[in-house]
Amino acid sequence: MRERGNLGKHTRPAPALKRALTLTLIAIIFCSAFLSLDAVSAEFQQATAPVSDRFGVVSSHFVLNDPAAMDRELSAMADAGIKWIRFGMPWPDLEPSRGAWNFAKTDLAVNKAAARGIKVLGLLGGSPPWANGGLPYVYPPTDLASWRHYLWTLATRYRVRCQHGRYGTKRISRGSGCGPTPTHTSRW
Repeated sequence: MRERGNLGKHTRPAPALKRALTLTLIAIIFCSAFLSLDAVSAEFQQATAPVSDRFGVVSSHFVLNDPAAMDRELSAMADAGIKWIRFGMPWPDLEPSRGAWNFAKTDLAVNKAAARGIKVLGLLGGSPPWANGGLPYVYPPTDLASWRHYLWTLATRYRVRCQHGRYGTKRISRGSGCGPTPTHTSRW
């Protein structure tokens, strides 16, 4: 016959052990809460940011508007408290032939937005026929050195007046600048 010993009996932990386990549990809960405060604080700050700081207007072909239409749209945005506009800065429009840059409309749009306190999210993309083997603008560039030059040119030209750039799903930002640094573009 086997002896069962104390296996079948329920024993209470000593008061000192119970106190130590309770204090350990409280410490774990406290540390978990303390460590997550930064994340909660950041989420709270983002959630309580004014709506105008989180949303804006998409006007993909904004630069094609005449100056009076730009003024009307931007004035309406500013009156409504809108702080962001997103519009295209397509490569084929800015450099239709190699080395022949045309920034007139993009400069005008960026400057008019900045004058009203509206931040710009520039959409970068497309490729001119001279850089993609003569294909339509939706085809990727075959001349990657020229693509990097396009990105670098926009990044350096608009770094103070734009907040961010976007190419497809890649967000390219640089603190107070627009677009990547030349180092970033060389990786693409």
